[in-house]
Amino acid sequence: MTGRKKLVRDNPSLGFKSPPRRRRRIPASAISGVRRMLLVAALVVVVGILAFSLIAALK
Repeated sequence: MTGRKKLVRDNPSLGFKSPPRRRRRIPASAISGVRRMLLVAALVVVVGILAFSLIAALK
């Protein structure tokens, strides 16, 4: 029984160790893409506010 328990404990640990690594790699790329989208959106918002303030100042 002890041998079987050890195998059962070791196999799930190996099974759990490999998939999370694969899962972490995919979200990493997704997170980087989301960060790029957020950065682009922030830049667009800042540029828009600056342009609006300049137009308002010129008027």
